Amino acid sequence: METFNITIRANYADTDQMGFVHHANYAKYLEFARWELFRSLGLTYKSIEEEGILIPVIDMQFRFIKPIFYDDLIRISLKMQLIGSTRLLIKYQIFKDDDLLIHKAETTLAFIKKTNKRPCRIPDNIRSLFEN
Repeated sequence: METFNITIRANYADTDQMGFVHHANYAKYLEFARWELFRSLGLTYKSIEEEGILIPVIDMQFRFIKPIFYDDLIRISLKMQLIGSTRLLIKYQIFKDDDLLIHKAETTLAFIKKTNKRPCRIPDNIRSLFEN
């Protein structure tokens, strides 16, 4: 899959006493970007849940390079990669001032059945979107 990009602005409520975006909010920014990527493919989390599938994050890796401050306009760049038949790896890069790399991250998501919370194969209709 090609790279997906989304631009967001850091909110005042996301900052700490030092004026930095608090580290816990990076997960929130990545989740927002991830679901905008899914939405761009025609998928919403609601529609996936309606198919009886949940997609929890099972691993998350962060590399903080430079801080984000209140009102910074940041670009989040995402790439997805299928891992086997039940997982999805998403790699993120966050940039500000156009091309200044300030953060790297990875999340691994697992596909599980809503009924029993056990791993399941990625449904073909979803897999085909990720493969294309």
